[in-house]
Amino acid sequence: EEKPAEEKPADQPPAAPKKKPRSAFGKIGIPMDLAFDKSGAIYVSDLEIHRVMRIAPDGSETKEFAQVQAPRGLCFDAEDNLWVISGRRLVKISAAGEKTTVVDDGVFEFPHTVALGPNKTAYVCDNYAKTIWKVPDGGKPEPLIRGEPLVNPVGMRLVGEQLYVVDPRAKAVFQITLDGKLTP
Repeated sequence: EEKPAEEKPADQPPAAPKKKPRSAFGKIGIPMDLAFDKSGAIYVSDLEIHRVMRIAPDGSETKEFAQVQAPRGLCFDAEDNLWVISGRRLVKISAAGEKTTVVDDGVFEFPHTVALGPNKTAYVCDNYAKTIWKVPDGGKPEPLIRGEPLVNPVGMRLVGEQLYVVDPRAKAVFQITLDGKLTP
């Protein structure tokens, strides 16, 4: 005699899968951020395998674009150079794969995201430093805004001339002008 399937109460979570789920693209471990180049290809920073992976615009191929230590935040500039938060550094990678260190270790504490503004100025969201850094093209990093009301900012996007910063510890989204004026 066949036994009826055992029903689980509705408040119990489903059983864990027996195998680790794979991403839709197969070769991604711990994705941290993504960016799109001019062709529409997707670039994914993978913290697990210390790589930036490139996914073809039609999804047909996933391949390694660059090996980068602890990659997190990504964004492209107008020349299709990929800017990457790598550990405590900011790195620029050309379409041909040539790497240039823009900011080396010793400045950032735990950067998460990068955005590019006018005149190739980079903005870096640094969680532990409670700082949004401004990095002028060819210049040294300087704090755009630091400390209160920022607690632990983790995400940032540039829209027009405004930076939008998310800070889960402050339970807020902040709007910051490119000259450092903040509105909660």
